[in-house]
Amino acid sequence: MSLRKLPLISLAVALSASTLVAQEPRGTVTFGNSLDSLSVGGSLRFRLENRDNTPPVMGANGNTLGAMHARVFLDASFSERLNAKVEFQHVVMDTGKPSDEYLRQAWMTWSEIVPGGELKVGRFQMRFGNQRMVSDLAWSMVGRAWDGALWSQDCDSMNFDLFWTQPVEGMAIPVGMEQAFGGAYFTFDADIVDIDTYAFARRDRMVGGTGRNDQTFGVLIEDNYDSPWSWSAEVATQIGDHGAEDAGGSAAALRIDFDVTDRFAVGVGYELATGDDTPGDGNDDAFNPLFDFGHAYHGNQDLFGWSNLEDIVVRTRFKLDDNWALTLDLHDFSLAEDGGAISNAALTAVAGETHLGTEVDLAVRGNLHENINLWAGVSAFQAGDAILNGDDQMWFFANLEMWL
Repeated sequence: MSLRKLPLISLAVALSASTLVAQEPRGTVTFGNSLDSLSVGGSLRFRLENRDNTPPVMGANGNTLGAMHARVFLDASFSERLNAKVEFQHVVMDTGKPSDEYLRQAWMTWSEIVPGGELKVGRFQMRFGNQRMVSDLAWSMVGRAWDGALWSQDCDSMNFDLFWTQPVEGMAIPVGMEQAFGGAYFTFDADIVDIDTYAFARRDRMVGGTGRNDQTFGVLIEDNYDSPWSWSAEVATQIGDHGAEDAGGSAAALRIDFDVTDRFAVGVGYELATGDDTPGDGNDDAFNPLFDFGHAYHGNQDLFGWSNLEDIVVRTRFKLDDNWALTLDLHDFSLAEDGGAISNAALTAVAGETHLGTEVDLAVRGNLHENINLWAGVSAFQAGDAILNGDDQMWFFANLEMWL
């Protein structure tokens, strides 16, 4: 059975698990005793963006983009052990083209099959650790989703997740890629630190077998004690095949943050993902990112992916009050390998140069109302010598989200 049928099966089971008894006056719907609770909700998001130039090369035009999405969900509980959720979405970009996938989630969970265990099947979202490897990409208007099965086990000081899925095309991967994605994620509570270890397997089943068949192994260590200081460190490596070449990329990230006062915090970070400076030699030394949350780590403009990239970042956060917060980040981007390609396919690298540029991100975020959030900002990118005919780029955005 194809994993892509699981969301429809889950939806059918969820609907059949309760019996519709009668339609009462004024739209009241009564269900049978098999349904403990049913909640309905949704959200609306509107975003306006302006980029100039797009991409950041000489002679390129600016671009203004308007987008929105509407989501509605039903969350049902049939017992303490059996739950289900169905969520639909409609996404419209400035061209008026809707998203290809209207079914965002359709899953069922069965808890306590064994003590501490839970099985989820259907279409669902995933995020692990700090989302550098696997994220549901909440910034995206469409988001990410996977069809498959996920087993979660809670054991005292250790938790682990085992899963096997097919990323939803158009929501996690490009249409036509046909990918399988599975793995295991372990979290250990070691008193003063949390230690996460993971192993992921990815297989692109593209026509001709020219895709990737790789495995990613890594460890994430984060502090777990109460102090003004916080830090995290992560390393990962890949093996397997990238088309006709052997995979051999690696990545590392280090972050340290300090709460100067109750309102002001500052931090520094270093992010590295290897590149391949000798293409065609039979070894692909570039790290191929999985489903990372690059928008949160590598600049708000999303100019570079986490491959052949070195990013030195300084982050600041200032709480204007209990509701509004101001953030100011500075990124300095370079190529990890001067002979490798830039992760952004719209940009061409200059031989012998490594500096991609600098980016300053300023944003403010807070609630206009209990259920209305505003997130707006401006970003300035100054192109470096490693971008052929590079030019500066300004980016403005305003994001308004309402929950029902």
